[in-house]
Amino acid sequence: MTGGFPDEQPWKLDAACRGERAEVFYEERYEALALSFCVRCPVVEACLKASEGEQYGVWGGVVRGWPEDD
Repeated sequence: MTGGFPDEQPWKLDAACRGERAEVFYEERYEALALSFCVRCPVVEACLKASEGEQYGVWGGVVRGWPEDD
C-alpha cells in the first residue's frame, strides 16, 4: 500500500499532476491545464496504460472524453 490508498500504484508518486484536484482532469474547461501536466510528466506512459477502460478524463496526455452534465 503506497500513499494510504490500497489501489495506489507506485508510478503515481512521480506524476507531474500529483496533488492536483481531480476536476482538472474530468472537466473540459480545464483541458489545457490537464494536458500541460502530461507534457512534462515522467510517467505519462504508465498513466496512459493505467487508463485502459477509462471512458472519461485526461490520462497520459490523451483526452478520453467528458462526462455529460446532468
